[in-house]
Amino acid sequence: MGNKNNNSNNNKINNNISFTLCPLISERKLLIEKKTTSNTISCIDILNYNKKDYILLGFVYGKFEIVDSENLELVAEENKEIKMNEYIRYVGQLLNNNFIIVTEDYIRIYVFYKDSDNTFNINLIQKINDNLNCRFSKGIIFDKNLYKEYDLFEVEEEKRKMRKINSSNYKEDEIDSYEELIICSDSGIFVYKRNNLLEEEKSNSNNIDNDRENDKFDIFLHLEKWKINPYIFYKKITDLENYDMIQVNFKYLAGTIKNYLSIYSLKTYELVTKFNVKISENCDSVIFMLTEDILCVAGDNTISLISIKNFEIILVTLIKPHYRITEICILPDYNILIGMQNKSSIFEKYIEYFYQYKCFHKLNPIKKEMEYDILQVSSKLLTKNFSNITMRCLNNNRLVTVIDLELIQIWE
Repeated sequence: MGNKNNNSNNNKINNNISFTLCPLISERKLLIEKKTTSNTISCIDILNYNKKDYILLGFVYGKFEIVDSENLELVAEENKEIKMNEYIRYVGQLLNNNFIIVTEDYIRIYVFYKDSDNTFNINLIQKINDNLNCRFSKGIIFDKNLYKEYDLFEVEEEKRKMRKINSSNYKEDEIDSYEELIICSDSGIFVYKRNNLLEEEKSNSNNIDNDRENDKFDIFLHLEKWKINPYIFYKKITDLENYDMIQVNFKYLAGTIKNYLSIYSLKTYELVTKFNVKISENCDSVIFMLTEDILCVAGDNTISLISIKNFEIILVTLIKPHYRITEICILPDYNILIGMQNKSSIFEKYIEYFYQYKCFHKLNPIKKEMEYDILQVSSKLLTKNFSNITMRCLNNNRLVTVIDLELIQIWE
């Protein structure tokens, strides 16, 4: 099970502050905040367009908005296609400025762009249900090149394939020509596939940002191409509900189920292994990759680190007794921001905090292996109200947070 840490090192907070280059949550400056009206925020994510961050907000009552990350001003919204009783579970960016809106009953894919009048627009390009008799919770694109450069065998395989392509001596089935959309639900994980664009379309796609900057983006052409080449259901990976799901690398997908973190292969579409670690049930942002090898997973009051290369738990750290981790966010310089919740059974009050931890590692010269530790470097009281702590890292080390289900904050 790896090393157990009883959190005795957490008393060394002041001695370790100088070891992190990332701003401490207790010392961050609040730049701007905005309170939403007439709706409740259910989820957020970052949408990067023309090298600038925008904040994608999903609401409880069938609506989403895109706001500028610098001033929180509204740039686009949708409140017509989605019904008021459709609770938005997840929002996130896909490829080429497409983004996904996940409600319990539908997956919707939109495109975000500027028109010739320099006005931001959104257009629905695909709606998925397929009568799967489930409640959707998340959707991501599987990146077939993620961390591939760290695998020497795969690097050589890529070189071999390119030599075959250049010499026209290759079979079509050797080249994977599909994008994969991975959808999580209470009935399991589904794979949808879409044909990759033709070479001419790929060239246009690679220049899509330049085209948009020059006001040449053709929304009608984009919609027509998608109409003849949508995502189509391909396979079901598991029947189990996964609370959260992320891509690990170019081979694997990770999902959290009760008391276990599962690793699935996207080559064989099968379960590879499970790790017996604490999991925060029904929380959907509790696993992230800390490095190309180390996976960080939150569960109840612990943080566990798992080596994907060696398929072993390398560290389990107790964060704070009697508290429950509801969300984590990976910050620069190996920092982990933890949203925690404590409910007093006496006063029936929720008290929610941010705790910032930093991961340290060093080589053990005797064992000739890397050893890891996680130390607390900062903390901040967020609210004494029932909340839904949500946070994402922006450019320039800034942070966006949502508390009390309605207050959006930008921190520097």
